[in-house]
Amino acid sequence: DLAPDDAPGQFFGLWHLINDVGATAGPLAVGWVAALMSLSASSVVVGILGTAGTILMALTMPETLERHGRD
Repeated sequence: DLAPDDAPGQFFGLWHLINDVGATAGPLAVGWVAALMSLSASSVVVGILGTAGTILMALTMPETLERHGRD
């Protein structure tokens, strides 16, 4: 569990907010792109956005796993 001991409520509140925004924005984005272009184009756009988000997180989020050397 990565929630801080002093503020787990704030951590999980923000976690749920990000999840809810994504769950709401995803179908809206697919519908918007499908209305402008096509449904197959919207799947490509969503794939590109997902890949961009993955790259952004990989570059900006610090590693939280502490690794200990061999004794």
